[in-house]
Formats: sequence, C-alpha cells, structure tokens
Amino acid sequence: MAEEVILLDFWPSTFGMRARIALREKGVHFDLREEELLSNKSPLLLQMNPVHKKIPVLIHNGKPVCESHIIVQYIDETWGPESPLLPSDPYERACARFWVDYVDKKISPGGRAALRLTGEAQEAGKKEFIEGLKVMEGELGDKAYFGGDRFGFLDVSLIPFYSRFYAVETLTGCSIGEECPKLVGWAKRCMQRESVAKSLPDEHKVYDFMLEVGDGSGPTLTGHKRPEFYKRQLSPTSKIKRFSLATETTLGPSPEWQSLTINSSHHHTETHQP
Repeated sequence: MAEEVILLDFWPSTFGMRARIALREKGVHFDLREEELLSNKSPLLLQMNPVHKKIPVLIHNGKPVCESHIIVQYIDETWGPESPLLPSDPYERACARFWVDYVDKKISPGGRAALRLTGEAQEAGKKEFIEGLKVMEGELGDKAYFGGDRFGFLDVSLIPFYSRFYAVETLTGCSIGEECPKLVGWAKRCMQRESVAKSLPDEHKVYDFMLEVGDGSGPTLTGHKRPEFYKRQLSPTSKIKRFSLATETTLGPSPEWQSLTINSSHHHTETHQP
C-alpha cells in the first residue's frame, strides 16, 4: 500500500519551508496543499490541527504532525536513515535543537518586526534580527554547513529566512551581506541544493507580499493595528492582489506567523516530487 503524505502549508511561511526542504531532502513524494487560513480554514486543517489551527501540518497516512521543528524531526526519523538531518551523537543533537530554538525565539521575532512595523519598533526589530544572524554566523564559523560538511537540521531550520533578506534590506536600508558575509555565503551554498531551491519562494515575491501585509492596505499577520498606513511601491513584476482595507485587521498575536495568511487567490493543490 502506497504511503499518503500531505503537507498543509502557505507559500511565504518560513516554518512551512522547513517541512518542504526536509521532505525533498529525503526524497519523499508529497501532496502540497495551500491553505487560506484567514479567510477560510479548510475542514482538513481544523480536523488535523484542532488545537492551534495553523500550518504547517504534515499528514502521514491520515495521522497529523504539527509544529515545524517537530515535523522536521519526524521526517528525519521516518524516512531516509542513510541521510540523517540530526547528528547521531546525543550532545550534538541537543546543540542543534538549542540553536533551532534560538532561531525561533530571536531571529524570527526580529524579522517579523523589521518587516511589519515602522519607526523605532522597526529599527529595534532590525537590530534584533541582525544581532541574531551575527550570532548564528559565529556558530557557523568556517564550516560549509552548521553540522560541518553535512547539510542538517539547523541548516533546514534557518535557511528559510534567507527568502526574507531582500525584503528586510529593502524596507530597513541595511545590508545583511555586509553585516554577515559568511552567513550569506552559507545561504547561497544552501540554495545550490535542489531541496532548498525548490522550497524557497522568489525574494521579490516575498517582498511584494510583505508590502501587502505590512503597509496597512491589507490584513496583517501580527494582530496589531496601525492608525495610519503608508504606501510603498510594489515591484513591477508583482502579481499580489491589492486589498482595499485602510487599516489592519486585529487577529490576535501568534508566536509563529505561519498561523495566519491573507486571502489569496492562489489556493491550489499540487503534487510535488523531489
């Protein structure tokens, strides 16, 4: 009997990208289903993640696995033992998990603030984001990947944020390449892997999306309202749908922004193979 593997996801979610990369690293054939969580959460999502009601959710033979770091570890333990993502040594595994937790608690919140807020709050977010990246660059050192010569759990967990570097740089006026040259070199090396290149969206598309959720012209992902919104210029190639709302919609804060999406016209189901 063939295995059924479904991933409930939303294309700009860095947390969803982790699951996509891990599945492709393991050569797992999976059915990728885009969710529209803000406008219409699917019955399948509500059934498979009734507690948090957020993506990503991996459904393996009808059984759900939730939370991105848990999903990646499940994938690692279930498929492809000959190419593990987590180290075999218990201490090294613990260290990798520590740094993934650091990414989620330091880099992810800083990036959200830098992309969605304005003024002093945005500046503080940018500073936290850059500081976090510098810490990770120190941990990387001169290694090819965080695990040495082997692409692994921490690489899978951090590389999705590379898709937002352009947006952060453009919206805040910083240069991540100048601040963290070794880390950018690592990111470009990761992008040479098919699993990563197929899983990360185009950086300009991400930038356009962030404008829509961060300039007050459409629903936000943060749960905050901005009294006045400011306009930014979409890139010429933008295909993101314009919204007519003048203020952001209060949705309630969430530790992982994968829990919310905007109303998009790109709801579809595709079968992806590595």
